[in-house]
Amino acid sequence: MTQIKATDVAMKLTRSGADVFTEAFGTSPVRPGEQLFSGEATVDLIRSTTGALGSR
Repeated sequence: MTQIKATDVAMKLTRSGADVFTEAFGTSPVRPGEQLFSGEATVDLIRSTTGALGSR
């Protein structure tokens, strides 16, 4: 296995994030702690390891 993939990762709004929305727009789309959106990520283990060692 050379990759790790995460899907449907819940991105929850923090209190400071809700404060920023409220300051900018007068309200926040969701309350702090609630899911704002979901995300997906893939990490290539070989590329990330060799990149960290400086050989690109």
